[in-house]
Amino acid sequence: MTTFTVTDCSNDSQLQDFINHATDGDIITFACSGLITLTSTLVIKRKGQAVGNLTLDGSGESVILDGGNNARVLRVAGMCLTLKGMTVANGKTDESGGGLFMSQSSEVIIDNCTFSGNAARHGGGLFNDGGKTTMTNCTVAGNTASAWGGGLYNNFGGEATISFCTFANNTATVAGGLTTGYPPLLITATIVANNTAQFGKQQNGGGKMTSLGFNLESGTDCDFTPMHTDQHNLDPTLDPTGLQYNGGSTKTIALQVGSPAIGVIPIQMCPPTDQRGYLCLAGLSFCDIGAYQSSYLAPLVSPSP
Repeated sequence: MTTFTVTDCSNDSQLQDFINHATDGDIITFACSGLITLTSTLVIKRKGQAVGNLTLDGSGESVILDGGNNARVLRVAGMCLTLKGMTVANGKTDESGGGLFMSQSSEVIIDNCTFSGNAARHGGGLFNDGGKTTMTNCTVAGNTASAWGGGLYNNFGGEATISFCTFANNTATVAGGLTTGYPPLLITATIVANNTAQFGKQQNGGGKMTSLGFNLESGTDCDFTPMHTDQHNLDPTLDPTGLQYNGGSTKTIALQVGSPAIGVIPIQMCPPTDQRGYLCLAGLSFCDIGAYQSSYLAPLVSPSP
């Protein structure tokens, strides 16, 4: 296993080179912050080995992988990619998956990331074409699909598990927030709100979704299986200014005072940190729905020597 460290975020040449040379189990970290405008899609593909795992970890830095409205940001083919602590923005394709496209036999684990400003025919933010994806503590906002699934399109045969995420302000012709084929998408502790679609009642979502509880939707069209802890047809009272730097290295959408998403999930189900990396405090009894936790505190920063 090799750890590559990106030290130049002014362009994509170093990152592209590391990805091209990475093999199974390698990790790419960042010792710089900045907007990395891509000259071409970052392609994560198997290089002859039976299995392949790669980690892109932007934790501790503010890293934006930016397609410049000219290219898809990420394409994963036959690999397991772990994506941590970064922003995937302004990817664009006339096909599917403006921010991220994953093929069959691929797996993508996404933690503490934001997908914003991406555009595609299907799955403006992300498109899962029969692989497996897990999303935790992520914000998917402001993405666009000219057809289905502004935020996420989970195609037939794809497996998707979503927890403590926020899908907001995405647009599509059908299913502005997210849509899924079969098997049903699994979703818990997630806000799906204020997404728009041109046709039909599927503003926030479409397709069958299996709720594992504590979801909040601003409408009634996500077709969650009944769970008494889910909240439907409620305004989550998100910050009207949308994505902002509320702490941490990625933009999130804050909950306003009085939001019905605040303080409803028993602490034993709560993550140790939210998307920003803010910490769950001892003594809390409940946490919030979505990627932003209003009661968590920023970690202490050690003073410089």
